[in-house]
Amino acid sequence: IARLYAAPFKESNLVALAGLNVGIAVSYGQDAPVRNAANTTITASNLPTYQSPGGTTFFSYAATAVSDGERLRFSPQLYYTWGSWDVLAEYVSSRQEVRTANFATGAALTERVGVTHTAWQIESGYVLTGEDSGFRGISPDGGGVGASGWGAVQLVLRVSEFDIDNAAFSNGLASRTTSAEQALNCGVGINWWLNRNVRVALNYDRTEFVAG
Repeated sequence: IARLYAAPFKESNLVALAGLNVGIAVSYGQDAPVRNAANTTITASNLPTYQSPGGTTFFSYAATAVSDGERLRFSPQLYYTWGSWDVLAEYVSSRQEVRTANFATGAALTERVGVTHTAWQIESGYVLTGEDSGFRGISPDGGGVGASGWGAVQLVLRVSEFDIDNAAFSNGLASRTTSAEQALNCGVGINWWLNRNVRVALNYDRTEFVAG
């Protein structure tokens, strides 16, 4: 796992770019299904399922699918803040080698297939009470609730998309009957920051599923 995060203009004279932060994360590994102690049967696929922000599962692999091979993920990220306003944008690509197998015998049924799922999101917020926004949270003027103020109130908006690789369906690793090919989400919320470390959040999200 490697991660690089930087604020290249934080100490420069370019005031408009002082709030710009960029980063990227990369991870690589070898995955395999979980087997019993004798290594004769498969007990778990070691594959994920995917859910919407509201907790609805919109994609799961077939019952015979298992992880078996290389896994590579990378995620570039951008964060920008200007006074009370901020925006976060990120993209994720996750490639996993998957095959079908007989759980009772542990034997492979098909060749490995590289499956690449992608997702992105853009989230923006504005502090209605006037405090500066920040990646690590908001410090309410007056010290927060219980000090000399009532905390900070922030309005947030988010849009995101999750795309399932068609290879998962065309190779029999998942079914369009039970899983979606795409999930589109829009959300709005309000955060009440009691202090820099504690907040109360209220969110509303709507997710549309495509071809599932």
